[in-house]
Amino acid sequence: MFRTTTGWVVSPTDLVDTLECDHRSALKTALAARLPGAPAPEPVDALVAHHGLAHEHAELDRLRALFGDIAHIDDPHPDDASLAKAAAATTDAMAAGVPVIYQGSFHHRLDHDGTRPVAFHGRADFLIRSDLDPATGRARTPAPEAWTYEPWDTKLARRPGPGAVLQLAAYAHALTVATGRTPQHMHLRTGDDHTHTLPTADFTPILHTITRRLLTRLDTEPALPTPTWG
Repeated sequence: MFRTTTGWVVSPTDLVDTLECDHRSALKTALAARLPGAPAPEPVDALVAHHGLAHEHAELDRLRALFGDIAHIDDPHPDDASLAKAAAATTDAMAAGVPVIYQGSFHHRLDHDGTRPVAFHGRADFLIRSDLDPATGRARTPAPEAWTYEPWDTKLARRPGPGAVLQLAAYAHALTVATGRTPQHMHLRTGDDHTHTLPTADFTPILHTITRRLLTRLDTEPALPTPTWG
């Protein structure tokens, strides 16, 4: 979560914070608002980060071996122009019909009744055409009547946790906003190299519920939460 000159920008991680712990979400909001005394979160364990990146890169290498060149969207800077540019590059890659997009970037305004502008920004590990089989690199048979892109994420965990599924649902919704077509499925590649395929429609309601909860928080003045211990 951060602020630009036009308002708040939230990410899938912020949605996960809202799902898992209101206290943590409030602390992150206070930090993004630069409130005095807001604590910074502890850095991610270096070993865990290393293995997570290695798992992601192994999947990237596997997909590149199957499909050849893969569109790679550069990481944008945290400002409106850079976020919009990365999102436009992702949309252009989808319009060109490339098989796989790595680090596809999304940026769009979130609709809500509040007075403070809030935008969504997220970067999916992979966006893969739904008419292609990522296990073989070949076209699916029978081919879908109208293909779109579907989000694929990589996690070290061996089973899909609620946070990982919520992140995928956020990417699926962002794809709907960007293309006008809702992906039927979303996919998680876990640390045991197993692919978990989930129906998007099953998780859209909880995504909307959590998004509304976060937007309600952001429409109030940021404040440090009252400690829940001691």
